[in-house]
Amino acid sequence: MDTPMPATASVTPDTRFATALSVSGNLLTALYCIIPVCAAVVVIDMLLLDQALMRNYLPSSPEQWLIWAVAFDTPHILASFFSFADKEYYRSYKSRVLKTLAIVSIAVVLFTLVVPVAAPSALARLLTILFSAFVITYTMYHVLSQQLGVALSMMKIRPGKLYSPFRWCATLSGTFMYSLAVVDHDLYFVGVRFGAIFELLAPAFIAISCVLGHNLAKDSKSAKGTLYLYSNLAMLIVAYAFWSWGYGVFVIAVPRFVHDITAFYIYSVHDHNRNLQTRHNYIYRTVYFLSPLIVCPVLAMGLSIALEQSALFVAPLLIVTLLHYYVEGFIWRGDTLHRRQVAFR
Repeated sequence: MDTPMPATASVTPDTRFATALSVSGNLLTALYCIIPVCAAVVVIDMLLLDQALMRNYLPSSPEQWLIWAVAFDTPHILASFFSFADKEYYRSYKSRVLKTLAIVSIAVVLFTLVVPVAAPSALARLLTILFSAFVITYTMYHVLSQQLGVALSMMKIRPGKLYSPFRWCATLSGTFMYSLAVVDHDLYFVGVRFGAIFELLAPAFIAISCVLGHNLAKDSKSAKGTLYLYSNLAMLIVAYAFWSWGYGVFVIAVPRFVHDITAFYIYSVHDHNRNLQTRHNYIYRTVYFLSPLIVCPVLAMGLSIALEQSALFVAPLLIVTLLHYYVEGFIWRGDTLHRRQVAFR
């Protein structure tokens, strides 16, 4: 959900059906309550428990939590492709999607399977680091583009001159923090500890993001949208505090929680509205007696659990993930088939 369409364009679902849904800005903003909840856990652990939670119970990554493995990361990525089981959608997007799938597949196979065994060790390590840096940066660009794009839609403004530098500053700050939280021990290369550089760059780009975001908020036409934008800025600030205090798990968990639930919610509303009058989608046509609001998350989580049991899942998942990032960048931009089914309130 990259760049929102102009605020003046009509995105209202077919009003002939009383049960058509719109995306609640209040609900999306409420997701950011995860920030004070996690902050309270950290403060209590530091002041009252002598960091016993961090030492004995909190993992280094949220992937080690069972609920995370079931409900986050992979499921929303799979759910994003359900809409292509619709003849009109498939015909509209197939050329662009299939070309990108071919390119991404070749790149992933090359960098994850061929380079590690065929290239000299020094070159292989360099290429692996560069590819990993690309994936991490693209991940943060995807996550923050969705959240900031939703913010513009809720503020009812168009992307202006400030938006692109704002988005990129936020992306770079997120990239530096994510790298520090996940692969800090691997950031020493060619005699340079890049982690030390990232420690300086992260707060600098957060500060720039806050200045640009504050100026962008001045054009907001909705107090609700302004609050949503500031919630994203607060997420960046608090994420850096979490890393500084040694709670890297929350640096990863908080943005992913907000992003994944937001995506699930919007896709569920989209699928519900698209199939309200007629079950255009083959998946939802098969289970016609159930609402897409139920089928979308349940099916996505079920498929994710099944797929992750396979040792061969890593490369295909990376291919699907990168394809998801790219596809999200255009199916929600402008007057697209997807965007016509979703309104914000």
